[in-house]
This record gives sequence, structure tokens and C-alpha cells, in this order.
Amino acid sequence: MRDLIKKLNKYGNSFRAFEPNIARVLVGIFIFYKGATFLQDKNILVELLRPADSGLTEMIVVHYVLMAHLVGGLFLISGFLTRIASLIQIPILLGAIIINFQNETTDQLIISVLIFTFLLFFTVIGSGKYAVDYNMKLEI
Repeated sequence: MRDLIKKLNKYGNSFRAFEPNIARVLVGIFIFYKGATFLQDKNILVELLRPADSGLTEMIVVHYVLMAHLVGGLFLISGFLTRIASLIQIPILLGAIIINFQNETTDQLIISVLIFTFLLFFTVIGSGKYAVDYNMKLEI
């Protein structure tokens, strides 16, 4: 497993261009923004989860989404623990894709699928050269 992560890090660091790093920062900013939006008005998130209407579980999910978006967004922006931050976001984006598909909101569905795709990409290649992970020689 460690060899696989080293190979993936080497592949991710082989990009000479800024594009993957810029994309990582932009995805992090977007995720942090969504977390801040949900924090400002928790009712938006509660209303999205209303069909599930499970009380305590609903509040756990709301707090998980808020913390994961805020902390994960900051981690993605800085490039710190990028793979872990991306992995934590993936279940949330899967839920967003399902909810947007059921509500037939195509603009939000497209955004959710695009962010999900980028998160999968960053889970595989890691943070790249221009990140805290690279400077600290972290191989996570």
C-alpha cells in the first residue's frame, strides 16, 4: 500500500503545470463557500434532507456536512492532507448528486458531478507540488 501511495505521489508531483493545483484551490474555495453558506442558513441543508426526516440522524448529517466542508475546504485550499480531505468529501457529494437528481435540479446536479469528479482526481493524484503536503514531504 505504501508503495502505491509513493507511486501516486510521484505521478501527482510530475505535473509541471499549475492547472491541477489551481483546480484543487478552486474546488477547496467552492467547498468552503458551500460550508459557509450552510453555516449561515442551516435550514437550507435541513430542507434538502427533509425527505429522510430522521431527527437525530438529520442533525448528525448536518453537522458532519458543515464541518467536512469547512475544514476540508481549507485543507484542499492549502494542500494539506489532500487525499484524506477529498475522501471525506466524496460521500457528501454522492448524497448531493442523489438529492439533486431526485429534485431534478440540473444546474446543481452538474456542479455536484463536476466537483465529485475533481475530488476523485485529487484522491488519486494527491495535492501536487504547490501544496503543504509536498513541502512537508507527507505521503498520505
